[in-house]
Amino acid sequence: MELSNGLSNLFDQFVKEKRYMSNLSESTLESCQQVFNRFEKYAGGFPSPDTLSQFVVGMRQAGLSVTTCNISIRSFNSFLTWLKEHKHTQEYLKIKRLKEEKKVMRTFSAEQLKALTSWKPTPGSRNEVRLYAVLCTLADPGIRINEALTIELCSASSRIRS
Repeated sequence: MELSNGLSNLFDQFVKEKRYMSNLSESTLESCQQVFNRFEKYAGGFPSPDTLSQFVVGMRQAGLSVTTCNISIRSFNSFLTWLKEHKHTQEYLKIKRLKEEKKVMRTFSAEQLKALTSWKPTPGSRNEVRLYAVLCTLADPGIRINEALTIELCSASSRIRS
């Protein structure tokens, strides 16, 4: 049996176990398949320190972003762990993730926040009162708009778990 064919068979078994024993979604499994195809394209062969390096270098040379490479690395590391746990490899192999640039989100300045929160709605204007409530809800705890839109109300007793 050819090495890459043997690895494909092992990957198929890995996917079956993840589908039926870990209940991974089809989109997650499709993503795993894409990563495996990427590994075969850029490195091929059975995983080794050399082929894993070739895999990462190949992705970067192909122009994939560091974030995309790290997603692929995390996915492939899951397969590498499975290979070791099922005794298909002697050593534990793992690809180290690439360093990503940390992005600092833009925030409001103190003056901008003061201007937003010092504005008062016109008495009797429902829309302005609602706008003011939304502004205060966003600004006080510093939550994002998507977080505010998905807030679910629950009673205090439902949050306490025995």
